Amino acid sequence: EGQESQLINQIHNTEGLKDAAGNPLDYSEFEESHVKACLNVFKDPSSTEEQRVESLITLSSITQTIEASNSSLGRREKHANQVRLLNAVIQSDGLAAIHDVQSTYTEQRHRALAAHVLAKIASKIYEGWN
Repeated sequence: EGQESQLINQIHNTEGLKDAAGNPLDYSEFEESHVKACLNVFKDPSSTEEQRVESLITLSSITQTIEASNSSLGRREKHANQVRLLNAVIQSDGLAAIHDVQSTYTEQRHRALAAHVLAKIASKIYEGWN
């Protein structure tokens, strides 16, 4: 788990999307449409690997907001984020989209990140059903 979180942090720090000032984009507020847009990139056969990597990192960043213990979000906001994420994934058959694109990444670290995002979202869906 330690190596996995180091890998994720490294990918987010080096490849994560940044604002005009060079700070990482804040995903503490997102809409279901953000998640669906990422999933649509995965489903689009004409999307480039660069677009798929960008969407994966965005989705990973969104997933991180739900779990981050150092987040400024309260319990209610984290729960609302989780509901938005899971609704979008379930409505868009997102687990299948992530799984289908996972093996297409040329770099192992992106395949590992896709597996991590897939596992995190699947576990949240499972928790919700139980």
